[in-house]
Parts: sequence; structure tokens; C-alpha cells
Amino acid sequence: MRNFNCIAPGDVMTPGEEKSLQTRSNKTGTDVQALIASVAENTVLKRWVKPEEVAQAVLFLEHCNAMTGTILNLSAGATIH
Repeated sequence: MRNFNCIAPGDVMTPGEEKSLQTRSNKTGTDVQALIASVAENTVLKRWVKPEEVAQAVLFLEHCNAMTGTILNLSAGATIH
């Protein structure tokens, strides 16, 4: 039997995201730290999701055989399901 679960991450601060924010900063003239803060401000927890938090969720789902059909919302409260 297989379990089918999903992880729905919000904004995760990865090297790729940092590069994207820097590119947007260069195009708009907006300070990178201001862009980071504006994203965080739109979450309930007022922060970005950390890559290790996504990894923790993956490990949890790997070891939790009783769960199926679940979507784990890892958006720091940016979206609520």
C-alpha cells in the first residue's frame, strides 16, 4: 500500500530565492532586506520558511505510515487551508 501526501511550502529562503530577490532589487531599486521583510510581513509568523523545515516535513511523512491524503501547509501562515 502507498501513502499519498503533499508538502505545500510557502516562501522558502534558498540560494535561488536569494538570487531572485537580488535580481528584483536591481531592477526596482528596492533594498533586498526590504523585499525580504515585505514577504515575511504577509505571513502569520512574520518570517520565511527555512529549508530545514521543509526537510523535517519530508522526513516526518517518510516515517508516518498512518497518514495519507494530507497536504502539509508549510507557508508560515501565508496561506491557510
